[in-house]
Amino acid sequence: MHELTKAFKLIKRRHEWLKYLKQDKESYGLIHGDIKVGNFMVNHNVITMFDFDECQYSWCVKDIAIHETRSGRK
Repeated sequence: MHELTKAFKLIKRRHEWLKYLKQDKESYGLIHGDIKVGNFMVNHNVITMFDFDECQYSWCVKDIAIHETRSGRK
């Protein structure tokens, strides 16, 4: 299968579950906006995030989406 076809199928599958998530008033808030390995640490199963220069008011799912996109997870 061509790489572009694989990428399209992956994106389509991710977008399918997004339509079932709430997008009401409670689903929005202050998010980090730049989750990547250099911006958090895990110690004793506790995640500490730092470097909030990209923080913004947005849909809370966006932080998860940014992480998934950057990590190349499938």
